[in-house]
Amino acid sequence: MKPGDIVLGTFRGAVETKLRPAVVLSSEIYLRERPDVIVGILTSKLPGRPATTDHVLRDWR
Repeated sequence: MKPGDIVLGTFRGAVETKLRPAVVLSSEIYLRERPDVIVGILTSKLPGRPATTDHVLRDWR
């Protein structure tokens, strides 16, 4: 696994428990030194109001 990779998983707290895509956010150094990984869940369904930690991609194509 490396930063920017797309992975599939089920994520606690997600509304539906199906496989969801996520992008690896952890740096290479972090991944070498830790047994875990930091990911950002990808979705096409926006919540009513994005949280302060959400990032909306615009014109991504």
